[in-house]
Amino acid sequence: MMRDQEDTHDPTRRVLVIDDDELSRNVVARRLTRWGFAPLVFDDPDAVLGYLHTHGARALVSDLEM
Repeated sequence: MMRDQEDTHDPTRRVLVIDDDELSRNVVARRLTRWGFAPLVFDDPDAVLGYLHTHGARALVSDLEM
């Protein structure tokens, strides 16, 4: 599942966040939003890979132990 935190039309502000823990996803997304980024939040590795394949990304924050 993907969830928009902010307007992600500006690709220079878009950051992908992938984590299986909802609290961690929300904390990271809120922090990125405060810093002026536009996080796209995912809880499914296959969904984020599909997004990357189609759209690419400049930055990704990931949980290493998913």
